[in-house]
Amino acid sequence: MEVTKLSSQIKNPDRINIFLNNKYEFSLDISQVIDLAVKPGNIYSDEEVVALRREGEFSKYYTKAMVYSLARPRSTREISDYLYRQTRTKTYLVKGERRERIGMAPELSQRIINKLIEKKYLNDENFARYWVENRNLKKGISERTLKQELLKKGVSQEIVNTVIENSERNDEEELKKVIAKRRHRYESDDKFIKYLMSKGYQYYQIQEVLSADNDPEVS
Repeated sequence: MEVTKLSSQIKNPDRINIFLNNKYEFSLDISQVIDLAVKPGNIYSDEEVVALRREGEFSKYYTKAMVYSLARPRSTREISDYLYRQTRTKTYLVKGERRERIGMAPELSQRIINKLIEKKYLNDENFARYWVENRNLKKGISERTLKQELLKKGVSQEIVNTVIENSERNDEEELKKVIAKRRHRYESDDKFIKYLMSKGYQYYQIQEVLSADNDPEVS
C-alpha cells in the first residue's frame, strides 16, 4: 500500500492523518512521522501497515492516559481501568447514520502503563501519599477507611502500611473531630457508636474517647 497523502488534523495539528491509496487509514503523532520517515510515495506491506497503525494507537492513548494522570496522582489500577474503558467500541450518530469508533487494542494497555512508570507519571507510593494527605484534609477519616480505600485503588498492602505509618495522622485525633462534629445529632450513645464504627473506627477506640470526653476531670 502506498502513502498518497499526509495532512494535519484541524483540532490537533501535531496529529498527522495518513492516507494510503488515497484513503484515510490512521493517524500518527508528528514526531512519529519524522522518526519513522513516513512520507508520500512510501510503500508498505499489510503487516507494516498494521504495525504503523498500532504505533498510532499507542501514541494517541498514551497521551490520553498521561493527561488523565496529570489531573491528579493516579494509582496503576486507576490507569488500567481507564485504559480498559478506552478499548470499548463506541457507537454514535452522524446525520442519522450510525457509526462505530473502534477502541484501543487491549494489548497496548501494559505498554502504556510501563512507559508512564518509566517517565515517572505513575507511582503507587506517591499516589498513596497524596491520597492520605488529601483525605486527612477532611475531618474524621479513620485509618481502617484509608486502608480500604487504597486497597480498592489497587495499592499493595506493603505500600499502604508504609505510607500510613509514616504519615502524621492519628486515629484518636481524627475520632475526636468526628465526635465533636456529629455527637449532637444522636440522642442514643448506641446509635452514635454504630455510626462511628461504620466510619471504620473500632469499638475500643470509640469507648476510650467517649469515656474521656464524658469525664470532667480529663482535660
